Amino acid sequence: MDVIRDHIFEQKLQQSLAVLGFISSIDSNLPRKEAFNVVKEASFNFILAYYQHIFKDTLINTEERFAVFRKNYADHCQAKGYCEVVVSSRDELVVKFNRCPFAEVLYEKKLFQYAPAFCLSDIKFTEVYLPEVTFSRESSIVNGASKCIMRWQREVKI
Repeated sequence: MDVIRDHIFEQKLQQSLAVLGFISSIDSNLPRKEAFNVVKEASFNFILAYYQHIFKDTLINTEERFAVFRKNYADHCQAKGYCEVVVSSRDELVVKFNRCPFAEVLYEKKLFQYAPAFCLSDIKFTEVYLPEVTFSRESSIVNGASKCIMRWQREVKI
């Protein structure tokens, strides 16, 4: 994996110090499979808490909730600069990440084997908070692709 040690990397590194300490401790004290599962569950808990806050004023299975989700991603991409919203419509969101600073940090810190645990959280939060939406990852930086392309497709009920 290519690591670009720029301001984006340094910012992500600083933001991730507690998480890196947590993962490093788990990695040192548990067998690999068990450690992976603990990191995966922690990632799930984080993403669920994050979206609980984002969706606090919306109802499940509504167009409004999906609109809030799309706006949140658009704001994130605009602020970060390493991702872009490719499609954003009433029933679909496609996001392309041109890099994954967190995966770069994990790689640099020799903890890259846990990166897929964080990718799985997209599936989990979609199941919990957007059950009418199908999530797919068309390509993944963590799996060697040059970019991540993620798609959320909302089922339209007639």
